[in-house]
Amino acid sequence: MEQTFGACRWVYNEGLALRAAAWKQHRRFFPSTRRCSACHVKGPRLDVSVRGWACRECGVVHDRDVNAAVNVRDEGMLLYWLVAMALPLGRHHRR
Repeated sequence: MEQTFGACRWVYNEGLALRAAAWKQHRRFFPSTRRCSACHVKGPRLDVSVRGWACRECGVVHDRDVNAAVNVRDEGMLLYWLVAMALPLGRHHRR
């Protein structure tokens, strides 16, 4: 029983360590609302009341919340793959 508990605790801690590594890589001031999700150019600071904006570089019109969601999703997927590729071969396919 003691060994089973120890193994469970090890798996739990291993998962926490991987999540912490990904979390630490997240940039604190990531410009999710300012960055164009189409061409990735960082736009000007936007007042909170601004709900939509057009990219000066590519001309795409963005809804502020949708653009931020797309940027956060893309950043999260990038961080996921960075962590997954750092794992030993075969480890990133298990749940």
